[in-house]
Amino acid sequence: MKKSFKWVLMLVIAIVSYLPISVSAQDISQADFDATHEHLNTVYNGISMYATSSDPYNPMYHFQPGKYKLTTDIDLQGIPIILEGDDFELDLNGKKITYTAGNEALMIVNANVIIKGNGKIESTYNYVRSVGIYTKSKVTIMNGDFVGGVLVSGEGSDNKPEVNIKSGTYKFINVSGGASLVIDNANVDSTDYNGAAIGVSNGASLTINDGVYKGINNGIIITSSVEQSSVKSVVINEGAFIGGDNGMFVNAFAIEGSNPVKIKKASFIGNDSGIRLAVNNAESVLNQFLAEGSYYSPDLEVTKSGEESKTQKEISVLHSNNSGSNNQNEVVEDTEPKFLDGENQELNIGKDSTITFRINVKYDVFSNGGQVYVDDKLVDSKYYSLGEGSTIITLQNDFVKNLSVGEHTFTAKVNDTELSTMFKVLKNDNINPQTGDEIFISLIAVMVCVAGAFTFLAHKKKKVKSN
Repeated sequence: MKKSFKWVLMLVIAIVSYLPISVSAQDISQADFDATHEHLNTVYNGISMYATSSDPYNPMYHFQPGKYKLTTDIDLQGIPIILEGDDFELDLNGKKITYTAGNEALMIVNANVIIKGNGKIESTYNYVRSVGIYTKSKVTIMNGDFVGGVLVSGEGSDNKPEVNIKSGTYKFINVSGGASLVIDNANVDSTDYNGAAIGVSNGASLTINDGVYKGINNGIIITSSVEQSSVKSVVINEGAFIGGDNGMFVNAFAIEGSNPVKIKKASFIGNDSGIRLAVNNAESVLNQFLAEGSYYSPDLEVTKSGEESKTQKEISVLHSNNSGSNNQNEVVEDTEPKFLDGENQELNIGKDSTITFRINVKYDVFSNGGQVYVDDKLVDSKYYSLGEGSTIITLQNDFVKNLSVGEHTFTAKVNDTELSTMFKVLKNDNINPQTGDEIFISLIAVMVCVAGAFTFLAHKKKKVKSN
């Protein structure tokens, strides 16, 4: 029996040694911050509140490198958090960090950081920055609600920060000073704050793959305050940019050099203009903004120094045409309703999956009488949401999770217009898949059962022999 059990135990140890072992995050609560506050300059549960003799009135909560998970809401009481040097993971865990002073709630300097957990960082003092990212930092923001802005700045440093925003909601986002920012998807609303939803300036690089950006003045602003410091690149693959004045505003020395701006399948909507170019070289850079598949309302406006504005009439789609000797931009009106995004898509449905389609029908038109059908059956409006950017229709998970594997038909109807496309469900994994921890525990349980079975059989065999 002992020999059999020994082999079984060795087998279990061998299997366990090849399983992925995850390092648990350090749980932190309001009590940890309070204790740190009482013991100045003493590390408590991975946190210290540090103040110097030269600057005793501006202390900060310093985190030691590692993984942290909030277990309660946190009131910072006017003292910001700094993540500096090495690697960090901050799991908001659905909790809220509240900050009431005049700088950022969370400062990241020269560090590799992941922010996740779909919680909230709320800066309540005139919507100051929730997060400031500086000097050689590499940061990924997975999700969350940032009631304040996010600033990515490389000013004053040769080592520029690099940031990837996967999703989330924000008050504003700014990237400047040679820093690099990629936004896969975001919902930015600064309509109750003075400024643009998103800004890029002074040698920075910005890539936007999707999202909705609403600003009280401009949806997006591209600017440079200094000559010879134009943006390095602005790439917009999709997205809706909506401003009280302009969808996009480009000014000063923002666009220099060869083609730093590339746009496709985006919407720019403003009360004054879809896009306004207020740069001296407007005519030479105009072609970069005439993006096929994009939508401008009411128009694209060019303001040249010392002259009156030149505008183009309201159009649905702009096509750039550089053929011919005069190298002029031909504007073609295309009023035929069509899909801008979402045709013939394929997807695996998980527990949080949604399906999004975008059509070039005005939002206010579709939101007043439009209907959605799947497989020729009317979909109740509670199962989908509408967004601006022409019209963005998102089927919610409560509806999507019940779709069978195979082909389906999506149809949008409004007035006398009907648009249809096919989409395919490849696999439906919506039946509460196990997490990594649950799988690990299940495997351990199985192996213990196997070990017990082997031990039982070995004991039984020995008993039979002894009889």
